Amino acid sequence: MDITVSLPSGQSMSLEALSGSSRVGELKSAAREYFGATFLQLVRSDGKQLEDTDLLGESLVHGDVVAAIIQEPKLAATDGAFALWSSSGVITWGHAEEGGDSSKVQDQLKAVQDIQASRLAFAALLDGGSVVTWGDPKAGGDSTEVQDALKCVQHITAAALGAFAAILFDGSVITWGRKEMGGDSSSAQQQLKQVRQIRASAGAFAAILADGSVVTWGHPVYGADSRGVRDQLIDVKDIEATGSAFAALLANGSVVTCGQAASGGDSSSVQAQLQGVQELRATLGAFVAILESSRNLVAWGIPERGGAPRNEVQELKDVQEIYTSKRSFMAILADRSVVVWGHPEDESMSDGVQLQHVQRIQASSRAFTAVFLDGSMVSWGDPADGGDSTEVQDQLVEKVHLIKASRFGHSFAAILANGRLVTWGNPHRGGDSESAERHGGKPPRSTDVGIDGTEEPPKRPTKRPQVQYRSLKHKNQRMAPASSMKVVGVPEVSAPIPRPWPLLKRFVVFSPGVVKNRRFDSMLREAWNNRTPNAEFALEPHSSPPSRVGGGRLRQGKPSK
Repeated sequence: MDITVSLPSGQSMSLEALSGSSRVGELKSAAREYFGATFLQLVRSDGKQLEDTDLLGESLVHGDVVAAIIQEPKLAATDGAFALWSSSGVITWGHAEEGGDSSKVQDQLKAVQDIQASRLAFAALLDGGSVVTWGDPKAGGDSTEVQDALKCVQHITAAALGAFAAILFDGSVITWGRKEMGGDSSSAQQQLKQVRQIRASAGAFAAILADGSVVTWGHPVYGADSRGVRDQLIDVKDIEATGSAFAALLANGSVVTCGQAASGGDSSSVQAQLQGVQELRATLGAFVAILESSRNLVAWGIPERGGAPRNEVQELKDVQEIYTSKRSFMAILADRSVVVWGHPEDESMSDGVQLQHVQRIQASSRAFTAVFLDGSMVSWGDPADGGDSTEVQDQLVEKVHLIKASRFGHSFAAILANGRLVTWGNPHRGGDSESAERHGGKPPRSTDVGIDGTEEPPKRPTKRPQVQYRSLKHKNQRMAPASSMKVVGVPEVSAPIPRPWPLLKRFVVFSPGVVKNRRFDSMLREAWNNRTPNAEFALEPHSSPPSRVGGGRLRQGKPSK
């Protein structure tokens, strides 16, 4: 069969060596490679959309011309996994237990309209109003208890700590997930009627009703108790949330807050300035309001989370957009320059980065990526959280069309203008999407060696070593000395932990993971680059405990026999 595939731009390709018994998926794969576009949908001249499993001989005839449409993909992320969806389906990758493995529900993920994520689970809204969930069952990845009620769903909202709320077509609400974090809405169910919008903190929900009043439920620590301001919550236009507080923007431009006072639930110190507010934004511990008249800022909450901006920040004018990480704010001004404030470490990391002509910003746990007006990008911050994108720069030859960060995780995903997907950051928590492509959206488990020495399925090798630091949470916990942790060859896992376990308040494991001390990671990389074959490396603890977890000095051992 001779089939021609054509883009709307007029660019086309012809395949002659196809048989009628071939599948449409083979034709699509060839078109993807030829056009350099990952997300394509093939459509026949009569408008019929071709499915990958269709036989060419039954769907097309010799000489047909098929239109190839580059789709508009979208991204969602948990802490350690990504979900990419378009009209042709869903692809997931990253940590399996956090939503990276969707193989059990892959057959159900058809005509996906939206995907929302808690920190450990995904919920997909399908075209007919039904819902499909996967990921950690305790964090909302299992919705079987309410599945029969999840019909004609209009919108889904997720609370980070593991609960979901769905608005049905009649304005009622169905919830599932961790009950104490808002997954149980029985206490507020009688009031949840004609719900217009739902917002979530880390462990609570706030619903705006059709009459402009507000109903809250979930854990009181995370802002669920709004009784003290209920009479003030009238004509509410929008709601924003930190990790444990809510701020309601009223129709008259004033703001009402509730929840943990330190995290933004108490706005009394700036209440006089909160007039004519146009927008609200939030980190995990602070709010910022953009005033409509002057486009300047008013902030409150935890100072190290952005609640106490520097004087020069408070005097900013013409703020166009505000982006947030979990602990810092990033303001894009009228001249498209960027100002960062919040956590001191985030502020210092942005020093020296040329942030001019910026279009948008995304932030992971401790790293940032800015996309410029010309579609190019730059990353900075902790390399283990995606702050170093040099390894994928050669792939970023096209303009960045869409970018997403695992906000509380360690990776970034970007979709280029030609439809290609590029990922970087922690390879086992969403920074490596190759497994998803190889397995057709069903990546293998991505796991680690447990602290107790139990071994789970191996990880994919990484190109460079990283160091994982973990601190003990209980004074009676015991762990092997750092000097016994060593790596041979590619640093996949640490060596077995010997007994007895001496008491330590810190330890180090050589494995791909979270880098909390860049100085020691840099030392390790330098030694690794100059290594001899089969060299062993370990960190030896200092005689006195350092001020930061993971202290020690790097030692290169003798080559293994």
